[in-house]
Amino acid sequence: MNAIDILWLAYKGLMARRTLAIISIIAIMIGITSVSFIEAFSQGVEHSVISTLFLT
Repeated sequence: MNAIDILWLAYKGLMARRTLAIISIIAIMIGITSVSFIEAFSQGVEHSVISTLFLT
């Protein structure tokens, strides 16, 4: 089985279950966004705590 066959099977699967594919894509996007937000928030809190402790 070559790469074109694999891509064709994946495309057929996505088109057969379009709603499930859309929900899965949205869930992945929400997950990536939330992880990025949590990382940015924790870095901001870390910089705030460090500047409060050492620059006061």
